[in-house]
Amino acid sequence: MILRVVLDASAVSAYTESTGLVGELLAELADETARLADSSLVVGFGVPDISLATAAAQAADADMIGVLMRHPLFATETEAIDTSDWVSVAGQLGNAETAAVVLLAMTADAYVVTRDVQRYAVALLDGLNIITLTD
Repeated sequence: MILRVVLDASAVSAYTESTGLVGELLAELADETARLADSSLVVGFGVPDISLATAAAQAADADMIGVLMRHPLFATETEAIDTSDWVSVAGQLGNAETAAVVLLAMTADAYVVTRDVQRYAVALLDGLNIITLTD
C-alpha cells in the first residue's frame, strides 16, 4: 500500500463529526487507486494508534472511529519507526501524538491531514506537507 496521507487526532475527530471533508479526501484516494496502471497498488491513509486514542479521549464518536478503521484504504500495517527517533522528535515537539503523526508522514513521504496546522509550525518541520481541514 502506498501511504499518501496521515490523519492526526483532529482529522479523526472531523471524520467522526461527518463534516464530509475527510470523506472527500478518502474518495480522492480511491480515485487515485483506480487510475493507477498497476492494479496491485492501493493508495491509502494511516492513523497512528495514539491519534485514534487521542480523538476518542476528546469525545470523538467511537462508532465512527471504528468505521474509519474498517475503511478499505486504512493502512493497518504502517512502517516501523525507530524508537529513538520517536523519543527525540516527541521531546522537540512537546507532544507525543504530534511526533507520531510527523514521523509516520515523514517515513512514508505522506501528507499530514489536520484541523490544527499550528501544531506543525515548527522549524523542525520545514518541508512537511500538510493538508489543512477548514469548516
